[in-house]
Amino acid sequence: GKLLVNTESGVVNSGEALITIIPANEPLIIKATTLNKDIGFLKEGQKVAIKIDTFNFQKYGKLDGELI
Repeated sequence: GKLLVNTESGVVNSGEALITIIPANEPLIIKATTLNKDIGFLKEGQKVAIKIDTFNFQKYGKLDGELI
């Protein structure tokens, strides 16, 4: 899914979407960027830990993933 409003007391307009939901049996694909200096360290199939900037990973944890 995708959360479109992520601030407490956030304001949305009438008819504006708040969240989108994906089926549970579908893979979650995240498109990310990295610094040029780090590209050489990335390999397809590598296990990764994904931390979402807007959520404190120490409180909410991280997502485990794999580079494709």
